[in-house]
Amino acid sequence: MFKSASDESVEAWKKKIQKQMLSGQSIAWWCRENQIVYSQFFYWKAKLFGSTTSPEPVFAEISRETSGISIECSTLRIHFDRDFDSYTLKRFLETLKGISC
Repeated sequence: MFKSASDESVEAWKKKIQKQMLSGQSIAWWCRENQIVYSQFFYWKAKLFGSTTSPEPVFAEISRETSGISIECSTLRIHFDRDFDSYTLKRFLETLKGISC
C-alpha cells in the first residue's frame, strides 16, 4: 500500500526532529548544517510533538571569524568586519537589549 505525500512528509519530519535530538547540537546549528529552515523545524516539532516554544536562548551563536565577528539570532545574521568600531558595536548591543528576535 502506498503512503500519501502528506504521510511521507510527516514521517520525514519525524526523522529530522529525532536526528536533531540525537545529534547533541543546538536546533539552530543543526538546521543550518542540514539546510533546514529554522521556523519550519519548530512548526513541525509543534505539530508532531506539541512543543510550541523554543528551548534555546534568543541569540543562538556568536562567533569570531578571521574576517570579523558574526552574531546570529534565528535567521538573522549580523556581521562586523575585522576593523569595526567597538564603540558602535557597544551602542548597537545596548539598543538590542530591549528587542526580541
